[in-house]
Amino acid sequence: MKKIKFLSMLLLMATISIGFSACGGGDDEPEYDWGSSDSSSSSSSSSSSVDYESLISSNVTATAKYNDYAFDITFKTTLASALSGVTPKHGIVCGYGSYDYVQYFTVTGTSYSTTLTIFIDLVYPEEALYYNSYKAIQVMEKPWSSSTTDLYNECVKYMDKAIKNGAKDYQGRIFVEISGTRYYVKSFSY
Repeated sequence: MKKIKFLSMLLLMATISIGFSACGGGDDEPEYDWGSSDSSSSSSSSSSSVDYESLISSNVTATAKYNDYAFDITFKTTLASALSGVTPKHGIVCGYGSYDYVQYFTVTGTSYSTTLTIFIDLVYPEEALYYNSYKAIQVMEKPWSSSTTDLYNECVKYMDKAIKNGAKDYQGRIFVEISGTRYYVKSFSY
């Protein structure tokens, strides 16, 4: 009976976390392009005479801080105003021992912030679900019921096990892409 109650609580948390994700719309939400798309390099081999690396280093800053099974990413840029007729793309490449996944995001204004879990759902789908449940429980009013506390502890246990089994190899790089060439601004890892 306790297992059925636990599973029903997990299903409820999953439903709530999907609701949080689905309701987050807007133009500043990340645009996902999952695939093996690391064909661009960080070196400037462009035929243009513009020194993009210097422009990027003087107009872009990025931070990535690990916090609670995720990285808090902050990206500040004045690059669009420094470029003439070229629209830069912004994004993150990440993976486990490689950079297999690409996430593009839209920077409106001069800054962008996001939280990126270390559990990529294509590789760690259960852990991604547990992470979403874990975050949903954290915003719930305390004191929690015993079943909610049990679910929270189970989420932590499951995510910690995943980190020991390979998610600890998570790494990422924040980039600016101009005319098909990626310029890496910041690297980070677990």
